[in-house]
Amino acid sequence: MTYPDHKIDRAHPSNRRAFTLVEVLAAAVILAAGAVVICSLSYRCSLNAARGAQYEHACRLLDEILDRTAAGDFPSLARTGSVEAAFPPPDDTFRYRLQSAPATGVPGLYEVTATISWLVDSHTYEIQAATLLGALQPPIIPE
Repeated sequence: MTYPDHKIDRAHPSNRRAFTLVEVLAAAVILAAGAVVICSLSYRCSLNAARGAQYEHACRLLDEILDRTAAGDFPSLARTGSVEAAFPPPDDTFRYRLQSAPATGVPGLYEVTATISWLVDSHTYEIQAATLLGALQPPIIPE
């Protein structure tokens, strides 16, 4: 019995019906590289979002501390020229520093500088703002 001679023509790709192992491995490497890049970008985006939230919270605390200073909540600031402490919980990871000095060229005004700082992974971040206040004494409330 003789069998018909069936030859596979490897020179013409139209006769192929499957991918070769090399093609599958090359596609897997390209997909893995893309996944690594996407994961890296996602991680960095989440870190930046967390850092942005910390800056936003620090800005709110800075606004609060300047409002409290203007309301006269820090009577020792006029005597010592500087006040530094941590915020009470739940904001105890943030610290504030207030410094005051007479404004140059404007009698009766004080320049108050407020600095908010916080520590993340052994790196200190801080924001600072300054304003002019007319008096650093606590307000007198009539009885």
